[in-house]
Amino acid sequence: MAKIYTAQETAITWKNTGGTYVFTGTSVANAAGRVGAQGDLGSGSRCDRYIWYAEVQCIATPTAGNVVNVYLARGNSTTEIEGNPGTSDAALSAETACRNMLFLGAIVVETATADKKFIASGVVEIAHRYVSPALFNNAGSALTSDAAEHYFTLTPVPPEIQ
Repeated sequence: MAKIYTAQETAITWKNTGGTYVFTGTSVANAAGRVGAQGDLGSGSRCDRYIWYAEVQCIATPTAGNVVNVYLARGNSTTEIEGNPGTSDAALSAETACRNMLFLGAIVVETATADKKFIASGVVEIAHRYVSPALFNNAGSALTSDAAEHYFTLTPVPPEIQ
């Protein structure tokens, strides 16, 4: 009898430096956001199932129960993508810019503690070629200035039949 397993592949990362694509999450103010550079998932046959992972840290004491919302802009053209975020890493001044993006989830502030990692993840199906992650900070505090503390990843998880 055949079995179907999940086989994780190499993660695609959005970071300030050292990632596959650029995402500058440093010092994002409360009630502000950031969209990462547009990523290209490829034009050929590829996996459509991904694990998404997002991590942030606040500089000062955030408000417990508040959130940093995580979105994904998708499209099959570099110029026709949900929310029209552009192709570069850029600031978002209002969460209304994310209305047509896919809402992935919320990073919930678990405790009112500064310099604590807050993490969320999930599974998403992506049939589009181009994607840009976006985070909107409603945590009650600005994010830290340490680039290593803010990033987003998509890990392909194709089914493996044995």
